[in-house]
Amino acid sequence: MADYLRAASGVEEDRWRVPVQPGKWTPAQITEHLLRTYRTVLDQARGGPGIRTRDGPVLRLILRVVLLPWIFRTRRLPSGAKAPWEIRPAESDTPREDALRQLQTLSDDFEAEILARRHEKDLRLTHHVFGAIEPLRGIDFVAIHTEHHGRQLSRSQVMGSPAHPRP
Repeated sequence: MADYLRAASGVEEDRWRVPVQPGKWTPAQITEHLLRTYRTVLDQARGGPGIRTRDGPVLRLILRVVLLPWIFRTRRLPSGAKAPWEIRPAESDTPREDALRQLQTLSDDFEAEILARRHEKDLRLTHHVFGAIEPLRGIDFVAIHTEHHGRQLSRSQVMGSPAHPRP
């Protein structure tokens, strides 16, 4: 989370609503996407519904066996992966600092909730492609997802995007 917050804090306020690349989300939308992600997984950890799985059991099993270990090993998400509708961002008028403060709070609450309940046999987090994931691996998966978006913001800096022109 710290890397994402650092990258997002480095985005100039007037560039907060400018796409990081053509056809991509803005830093504000990426942050809203992460806020929705953390709200959803925290709600599920507290007994709520979570994200609905989208694919059938055979494809889910294949992807769990082939792709999920690769994600945990490389700490990368496949390019072109699409967010499920539950966590797709909407436009948000929340100021950057407020959104980042909310994100840190939700992240802390989620981690605390999972760590407090990690020994409960029925506790699982649901991924729309992989299905149910064990609690501690769920924390790691959400962290990998957040790292992915932190790199997305950082790459926009390196590439000299309008959000972060090169000196």
